[in-house]
Amino acid sequence: MNKSLQQDIETIRDKFLPCPFCGRQPEILPWHGGGPRKVLVQCPAEYADECPANVSVCEESPEEALAGWNQRI
Repeated sequence: MNKSLQQDIETIRDKFLPCPFCGRQPEILPWHGGGPRKVLVQCPAEYADECPANVSVCEESPEEALAGWNQRI
């Protein structure tokens, strides 16, 4: 894993809001399916009875992932 990417994730980790459906803190992971800074943010719930939505966001950078995850409508 790119150390710089992991450092960037750790720098903003505390800014991610909890899952809007179950309240768990999200998992923030480098994502292999794109550019070198692509990040996946997902609810860590494994089963529907733990979180009814099991949501995720995948963006091109940690900052974009933060904005996408924290967006509440």
